Amino acid sequence: MKNKRAKCKKSIAVLLAAVMVVLLMPWSSFAGENARAATGIGSADWKTAKLGTQSDGMVTPVYDSAANKLTLNTKAKGKMANTGQSGFEIYYTKVKSKDYNFTIRGRFHTTSVAKQDNQSSFGLAVLDTLGAADTTADYINQLDVYAATKSEATGTTIPGVRLYTGNSDATGKSNAGGSCDVTQYFDQNATVFTQSNATQLYYNFELVKDGNGYVCNWYNDDWSNVEKTITVYNPNKFLQQDSDYVYVGFYASRIGTVEVTDLSYEQHTPTQDELDAVNPDLWVEYDEAEVHTFNGTTTADEDYTYRFTSNVTGTVSISDNHGNQYYTDKEIKKADTVEFKLSDFQVKLPDGDTTFTAVVTPYENAVNADGSRKYDDRLLLKDYSPVTVTDTVTKDAAKFSGDTIYVSAGGNSKAAGTKENPTDIYTAVSYAKAGQTILLQDGTYNVSKVVSIPYSVSGNQDAVITMKAENAGKAVLNGAKLPASSDAVLSVKGNYWKIQDIAVAYASDGTKGVHVSGNHNVVEQCEMYRNGSTGLQISYSGGEPKCWWPSDNTILNCTSYSNCDSKQNDADGFAAKLSVGEGNVFDGCMAYNNADDGYDLYAKSTEKYGPIGAVTIQNSVAYSNGLLVAEDGTTSYSAASANGFKLGGEGLTGKHVLKNCISWNNGGSGIMSNNGPDCQVYQCISVDNGLFSRVGGTADRNNYQLTPKNGDKFTGDTGYVLENSISFYTDAIENYGTMAADKFTLKNQDSSVIYKTTNYLCNDISTKLCVNTENKAVEADWFTSVDYKTITPARNEDGSINMNGLFEMTDKAPAGIGADFSGKTPSEPEEPAKESTVWVVGDSTVCSFADAYYYPRYGWGTQLSNYFDSSLKVENLALSGRSSKSFTTEDNYKTLMDSMTSGDYLLVGFGHNDEKAEDGRYTDPNGAYTTEGSFANSLYENYVKPAQEKGVTVILCTPIVRRTATGEWSSSNLHITSDAVSDGKTYAGGDYAEAVRKLGTDTGVAVVDMTTLTKNLYDSLGADETLNLHSWTSSNAGSVDNTHTNIYGARYNAYMLTQEIKKLNVAGIADHILSAEAPVKSEVLKPNPDYKEAAYTPVTGESTLWKKAGIWSGSVFGNVGGNPSTVNQTLETDADGNIHIAVRNNKGKIAGTADGIAMYYYKVPASSSFTLTAKATINSFDSNDQVSFGLMARDDMYLDKNTTDALGDYVAAGPLKLKTGAWNCFARKSGVLTQGGTCTKAIAAGDTIDLKIESNSDGYACTFGQEETVTGGFDFKLTTIDSDYVYVGMYVARKADVTFSDVKLIVDGKEVTAEPEQPSEPEQPTIPEQPTTPEQPTTPSQPTTPTEPTTPEQPTTPSEPTTPEQPTTPSEPTTPSEPTTPTEPTTPSQPTTPAEPTTPTQPSEPTTPAETKTTVTVNGKGMVNVPETIEFVGADGSVLKNTKLSLNIVKEGQAYVSAAQQMKAAIEKEMPETLKNSSVSYLEMNLTDEAGQTVTFKNGKLGITLEYPAGTGKSGYSFAVLHLTENGLETLMPQLTDNGLYVEVSSFSPFAVVYQAVNEQPTTPSEPEQPTTPTEPTTVQPTTAVLPTQTVQPSTEGSAAATQVSDAQTEDTGVATADTMRAVPFVLMMFVAMTAFVVLAGRKKKEVR
Repeated sequence: MKNKRAKCKKSIAVLLAAVMVVLLMPWSSFAGENARAATGIGSADWKTAKLGTQSDGMVTPVYDSAANKLTLNTKAKGKMANTGQSGFEIYYTKVKSKDYNFTIRGRFHTTSVAKQDNQSSFGLAVLDTLGAADTTADYINQLDVYAATKSEATGTTIPGVRLYTGNSDATGKSNAGGSCDVTQYFDQNATVFTQSNATQLYYNFELVKDGNGYVCNWYNDDWSNVEKTITVYNPNKFLQQDSDYVYVGFYASRIGTVEVTDLSYEQHTPTQDELDAVNPDLWVEYDEAEVHTFNGTTTADEDYTYRFTSNVTGTVSISDNHGNQYYTDKEIKKADTVEFKLSDFQVKLPDGDTTFTAVVTPYENAVNADGSRKYDDRLLLKDYSPVTVTDTVTKDAAKFSGDTIYVSAGGNSKAAGTKENPTDIYTAVSYAKAGQTILLQDGTYNVSKVVSIPYSVSGNQDAVITMKAENAGKAVLNGAKLPASSDAVLSVKGNYWKIQDIAVAYASDGTKGVHVSGNHNVVEQCEMYRNGSTGLQISYSGGEPKCWWPSDNTILNCTSYSNCDSKQNDADGFAAKLSVGEGNVFDGCMAYNNADDGYDLYAKSTEKYGPIGAVTIQNSVAYSNGLLVAEDGTTSYSAASANGFKLGGEGLTGKHVLKNCISWNNGGSGIMSNNGPDCQVYQCISVDNGLFSRVGGTADRNNYQLTPKNGDKFTGDTGYVLENSISFYTDAIENYGTMAADKFTLKNQDSSVIYKTTNYLCNDISTKLCVNTENKAVEADWFTSVDYKTITPARNEDGSINMNGLFEMTDKAPAGIGADFSGKTPSEPEEPAKESTVWVVGDSTVCSFADAYYYPRYGWGTQLSNYFDSSLKVENLALSGRSSKSFTTEDNYKTLMDSMTSGDYLLVGFGHNDEKAEDGRYTDPNGAYTTEGSFANSLYENYVKPAQEKGVTVILCTPIVRRTATGEWSSSNLHITSDAVSDGKTYAGGDYAEAVRKLGTDTGVAVVDMTTLTKNLYDSLGADETLNLHSWTSSNAGSVDNTHTNIYGARYNAYMLTQEIKKLNVAGIADHILSAEAPVKSEVLKPNPDYKEAAYTPVTGESTLWKKAGIWSGSVFGNVGGNPSTVNQTLETDADGNIHIAVRNNKGKIAGTADGIAMYYYKVPASSSFTLTAKATINSFDSNDQVSFGLMARDDMYLDKNTTDALGDYVAAGPLKLKTGAWNCFARKSGVLTQGGTCTKAIAAGDTIDLKIESNSDGYACTFGQEETVTGGFDFKLTTIDSDYVYVGMYVARKADVTFSDVKLIVDGKEVTAEPEQPSEPEQPTIPEQPTTPEQPTTPSQPTTPTEPTTPEQPTTPSEPTTPEQPTTPSEPTTPSEPTTPTEPTTPSQPTTPAEPTTPTQPSEPTTPAETKTTVTVNGKGMVNVPETIEFVGADGSVLKNTKLSLNIVKEGQAYVSAAQQMKAAIEKEMPETLKNSSVSYLEMNLTDEAGQTVTFKNGKLGITLEYPAGTGKSGYSFAVLHLTENGLETLMPQLTDNGLYVEVSSFSPFAVVYQAVNEQPTTPSEPEQPTTPTEPTTVQPTTAVLPTQTVQPSTEGSAAATQVSDAQTEDTGVATADTMRAVPFVLMMFVAMTAFVVLAGRKKKEVR
């Protein structure tokens, strides 16, 4: 027997050894981790994603593994634009770029074409990131090996490679430095991809990644030969948004349906040969020197103007062939322009030819060791030799004499240009002189080349050049013979021309009718029709810098119709787009039956283009665009969006103005912003629009659509204006389809700018009515006629529009509403009735904000319009952080002084910042209004006096109180200050509110005492309730801002202010104040729907890299280009005890959307005041716009963490933009980087600079050196993420070396020199649901808990073995307590914190709690117990009593999807192994009252019993419940009951049940010993389970589809993992553990016996 046992033990030992050998083997040999098959692509690691614009409308890619075929169907959605903006779908795999090389290939074939244009594309792609998971525009660094995209340069569609690189925004939602590199083509002579031949073409593409970059191959048809190769060097190009991974796969955009066959993918670890071949020198990207001149080739003017620009930093010398030297080695910088007249150099242009020569010599540059450039402002060239460019101009001053040049269709260039001997049109426009008139005789001018008016032929302000038809409309420029895609039939590059009475028609496909690129031109009473592109367009001629973009052109009484390109999607009536300067006007124009928009003001968000100048369109109409009418009268619909008036593009500001215009029966929207955030619309009518467009349906086609880019997700401020305008639908809508409601999205604008008594809008589709805010509807009898089918506009004799009664307003319409063309001449528009303006100036308690807070800040100036009637217009010019003194330096003050007129009103609300002890803001509260330097004097001299001189009525307002948290009022709350000393200067204290009152008394100006009004209000409400009047930076009430009001507080203050004005009976304005009741909190106060609670865990512990420096803790965090290390950062103290921080190798930055910094910090309680001062000695720094150093106070802190995630807000006393113009201090507020001021003094290495950050009652003041202290815009709280602490200290970003000395921190008046005593974890007892170590019940031999009856007092007694009894219990074979880890017995049933037997997460039994006072009904499966201490709080903040409540356990719908997304992201971040090893069931819980309003609770915890996930139960599974709180994931250990999982919760937010199956132990009947174990085991369940992983279907990420958490992923099947082979080690480990358990158990039994 003994020998048998010995042999058994040996066998087991051998088995164990074998298993260990297997476990130690590289699992890649099983799983294929280092090499993936080249034949086919498999399915385990491939996923789908829909990214960017319109991608949600695409069909999810389908891969047929059996056929090795992939189908992509875009359904004409998405785009690949050269702006970098994209929308596409992709079937991809994720690759760790620095660890693997790969090859991917596929054969692409378009089976159907839904849409083919210059934004359609398909092929292979490498992406830097998947971006955020939504379908707004994406800007993703990417490489595309593509077919189908049209070359903007050549107009052809051929295969090639497209690059978009340089974007540092990790979300891909903004263009942070990205640009689309020049597209390269495999073969310019390749077969052109067209809509007709698309289904016959096949493309074999391959993409190979090696250590030097990406090799893009285009193969022949049978893959036997590479036709062409394009190499893109530097693989790190695509590691800017995601520093570790690239996403490679097969994509399609817009085109239609694409099939991919012959798919293959292989990846491998680089071989040594491949590593040896890496040559970073190949990665260097050289620039190309560009020199451009914009000069005409002919002229009659002796005072010629020469224009030159270049991208070179260097010198230029300019001369001519007559010996004139204009410049010698003139220094130029990139993008500089050089423009001069010859008369500037006392030179006259001689007759004949003159050749100008410009020689540009670039300054040299070099590459640093880290790959950066030595000089950021210089080009990096292979050759720095001078670049020469020449221009030749021919002058003929005597070509045409007299005032008139006659031209005929048959004229010739040698003719004299007389009536009897007319010249040709080309010669006439080449040599005309200022003041001359070119007269076109009747006839059709069949032009064979563009009629181009050169820049060198221009009039002047006093003498324009006129070109007109001898008889109006009888001279027709016919462009049918022009090559396709020519510029235009008529191109106007010159200045001061007037083009009149000419028709321009039949331009070839892609060719405009008229193109205006000069300045100060007038095109009047011309007709443009049936051209192959836009009828008339204003934009640059090609490549001019923005300072030369066309400006101040007027298009007057012109008509543009039936213009259509071959694809029917890009021909507008009129356009001023892409590259337009200021002052361009369309007046009295008509646009109809064009393929695309009537008027297009599109802007493009690229470095090349950007925002355009403000355009005005007035007294004009747009109708039936998108409805094509052929010359034979047949009709069809175009393929374009076909809007009436399109007033913007790509979210760029424009401030375009549309006034007195009518839009009807257009295919798209009648009047739309096209993502522009600030267009202005006055007195317009929009009727029956958006009803027949065949593109995109009617969902976004309406009469009015003013929405910014990304709609509700737009992060800026909108500036829309809509006044006296009408939306209307006639009976004709029955013939076209369903109408769409008018659409408006406002950000930080009050809705009253749109919804008012004088605007009539379609707000509700179901009513089919257009109403104002009084619900008064537009009636058909408001118009003389609405029959646009039979009535069309015409022209009056003077060229103005005659509507023939169509949409002309009758006397039944309200006066002053809608457009009016009756008798009005566009050149002399009638002056509208004077509308009085209420001007508002003040500080942050008055102004508007752009916060992302839970309760954002609003000043009372934003809410005034709620209490004035429509005859008063509110202009709120107030600015945050300004005093009555500092406001006078702002542009808004100049606007006030320039714009106030007699009959207006001025409300003045300063005081908060006049108190500040700073020279730039302080005013003395003492002294009369005649005392210079006093607060009263500042108010009087700067506001009261100049306003009264203009006939403006002034109303003074005392400052609102600062909230008191206790109900006790201090002097500072009431703006009564004491003397203060700052920087050695004394600032006198006093009563600021009283100063305003006295000023009113002394001058007879009305005063509204807001100090007293708000104090009385706060006293009546009580301190707790006043919380609801103020801004909260987070959902934690502790983040309340006691200075700034939220919308409810601002509304209440505006209400009190206006009612007081009415009570005071202030002349004029009092008559326009509405009778109103006080605002109701529940109606006004709503949490910001865009607010997102930060997933943030406060820092604990210290860095292992950086030693503490006294009280200061070191950390390197944010986007720091890799893990923090001593190679790239230094944080230390020097021999003198000074703090030394250095950052090398460009690691980190302060950029538009990301920060990466090295910092020594100290935690200051958020409720404390502090002052931090230091001297900074600059040892060295790089002159780069992302370099910074100084002092910082910030909202959040991270411990040595490299992340591309957006970080929290901060203020900084330091410089930024050191290359382009140093900022004096800066801040990040709601994620937006904000400039404080501009440095006036140079910053150099070796300088020692004094720094200071000081908190105050309203925010922060920052001082950098001798620059002016900055406070404006810094008046916000740093409590959005961490509401408990502000982190203050010294920082360095990107590439600088700084030593900080004389560092001094004063908190609440006391200098901090040592760490405060820390209480020993006082917060632990308050979180009983989080046992400290529930996962380690491995200490039964040390029973420190004799109070636990289930634990034997002598656990080491052999009769109570640690674990063998459990598996031997034959009577309870189905509940082996916790057999997942056999070494963890059930005997020590409370091993974690036995001294706390009341821990609610581990109740001994889920007994019903104390008597409940409210019964909560459960919608969904579950139960709830309500302790008596619980109080329920309604949406309005009141405690609910005797109210029926519902607990909603949600497992489907959008709320569930959102909760599941949040929870899954949190688990992936905080405990990723859980998703690998356990199954997860997500759920969302919330309480609602009978009205469906959300209810919260306090003073206790609710006991919730949740149903077991489907397929599980009390036995055979282990469980944990995860709860996502504002501080991160909380683990709740449930009690397993017959009814479900019992947990106690203190709040509701996303939950997840994590579970795994438990392998049961085999029973051994021969061992009869039975432990006395309760039938309901109370053993702590393990928090993290280990499961064999499972293979599931490929998931969808990064798209709308990705946001839908499928049942398979979220309910009961577990979270997807990539490789089933990874389960093998765990199965073997389980086997080893069980075997060891049996052996040890047997041995233990033997010893006991």
